[in-house]
Amino acid sequence: MLKSSKYKLLVLLSGLFIVTVFIKSLTFSFIHTSQNIEFFVENDALRKNIYFIGSSRIKQSINPHQLKGEMPENNFINLGMGGCSFSYNYILARQIIPLLKPKDIIFIELSGLRINPPNSYFFSWNDILNVIKSDIAFDLGSVYKLLLLHDDFKGLFFRKEHQNQIVGFQADKRKHRGTTSDIVKVSDFVLKDEPLSKRQKVYLDKIKNIIETSKLKNINVIFIQPLMMSRSEKKIIIPLYRKLSGNYKWIYSQEFISSMDHNFLMTDNIHLNQYGAAIYTQELLKEIIIVQPKIVY
Repeated sequence: MLKSSKYKLLVLLSGLFIVTVFIKSLTFSFIHTSQNIEFFVENDALRKNIYFIGSSRIKQSINPHQLKGEMPENNFINLGMGGCSFSYNYILARQIIPLLKPKDIIFIELSGLRINPPNSYFFSWNDILNVIKSDIAFDLGSVYKLLLLHDDFKGLFFRKEHQNQIVGFQADKRKHRGTTSDIVKVSDFVLKDEPLSKRQKVYLDKIKNIIETSKLKNINVIFIQPLMMSRSEKKIIIPLYRKLSGNYKWIYSQEFISSMDHNFLMTDNIHLNQYGAAIYTQELLKEIIIVQPKIVY
């Protein structure tokens, strides 16, 4: 009886969610346009194109202008978007890989799993419904939030002239006055192996699918573990990160983690400011230099 009640509640919430989204889409459909991911893909046959996909942590941590200054022979494109969960990183990677040329590189953040989409242009209603179908059982909290705060969908309807406000590096001078407790520590990785949860298995399947898809195009894909994560994110993401081969992940050094453990390098507990981003980007440069000559397929 209890299971039946939960199922009915889930169906009801899902129905309300879809109706809310539909009404919102009708409101904006005639005055806003969507941006295709192809707009952001570099068609430069002479240079290697290096992309960064992820949440606002990627958006505020990786400065493509700084990288370009150090490696002018490459193009660097930051596709970080506020609120982008791994489910949407996965869709974006699947969209962009077929458009790339062999030896291009994609760095993908291992973000959390949420059904609400980021403020962006890249996701159709079909994409969103597919995420709901695969992840709704793990994120009922977002359903409730979206029913009350459907401004979370506003990015889907923004006009093209707003794109720079949504996608790409955004420097922030503010300095955090709180603790740095959410920065990953070496001790976070000293965990015993436990069976993966259903949520983690869904996540891992998406990671494997990206790797297999990238192999077909001879694209280098590297997964980034967020430098700063909540306790619940660490519990989900770190076991998955540990399962990845070294060829497919950026491994932070102990020295680097220690150098970043200062609140004056952050805007809040999970984002870097422009000073932290400069250090993070410089460390990333070392990883790119390592990855470039590496043939992993």
